Amino acid sequence: MYENCTCALLSFLLELVFMFDSLLTTASICIFNKIVAQAAAKTLTPVVLELGGKCPTYIDRDCPSDLKVVANRVVWGKTLNAGQTCIGVDYVLVHNDVKEKFCEEVKQALERMYTSNPKNSGLARIATVDQAKRLKSLIEEAENCVVW
Repeated sequence: MYENCTCALLSFLLELVFMFDSLLTTASICIFNKIVAQAAAKTLTPVVLELGGKCPTYIDRDCPSDLKVVANRVVWGKTLNAGQTCIGVDYVLVHNDVKEKFCEEVKQALERMYTSNPKNSGLARIATVDQAKRLKSLIEEAENCVVW
């Protein structure tokens, strides 16, 4: 029910203030179809839906010797807004020579930024139960591919 109220309110607000020549949105398909497209259609406003792409990170053995800086940047970029950004790191490819050191630096960066207890951290939260379930299933599916 809460989600329906939120969608209805957002739809109403978009219709109320929809006075754009065009609109660029990065909304999910669900939100786009339910809210943005419907509001834009009522005023014939052109819309571009940007869904993002893959954003891998490659760390070679010749990467700067300070992997702490690299790990901080990767963790920050991935955890910004719960990872819901178009430029968030999707996955990291690490040269075998620096893999262990990099993984250790990532663990330390996570603890520095968000403490060892994520429930008490400043981490953004996943907005809906459905999205949390979807993410949980992705993690379980990839369990054998994850280093830690």
